[in-house]
Amino acid sequence: MNTLWQYLFNKRSSNLILLLKKSPLFHSFNRKEVLLFLKFMHLRKYQNNELFFSEKKQSNGIYFIKSGKVKIISENKEITTLRTGEFFNDLNILGDSIDHSTAIASEDSEILVIFKVDLLELIDKYPKVTIKFLINLNQIIKIRLKSTYEELLKIKNESN
Repeated sequence: MNTLWQYLFNKRSSNLILLLKKSPLFHSFNRKEVLLFLKFMHLRKYQNNELFFSEKKQSNGIYFIKSGKVKIISENKEITTLRTGEFFNDLNILGDSIDHSTAIASEDSEILVIFKVDLLELIDKYPKVTIKFLINLNQIIKIRLKSTYEELLKIKNESN
């Protein structure tokens, strides 16, 4: 497990901060708050076709793509391909839930991960910053839920 501490004081950290601030999870954070979160994130390298997690198994981290691509698969069908700057598995950070999809690197990738245990430590040590993160996460989940609801309504209306 490799923490990101070594990135915090070099040129690469500026690029990483900019990348994270483009994400809706961190768009409202200032530089200091992003650096604080980075201390609790882990850098993982995945090779092409390497598995992150699989359907019907439990995982408990949010994965943020620093570089590379990740396929999301459900019931043996590719749902989407995520790229640099995108994140996934965000629902599982809040509870002990089972994954409804499989995630596989579709090319060599560098991934930043914050695990549930890290988030709990952040809540304990830095509640204001963590609440800001959770508010952003809540907004994202709300938007996705609304979009899913609208798609279901459209399907229902088309079938009538």
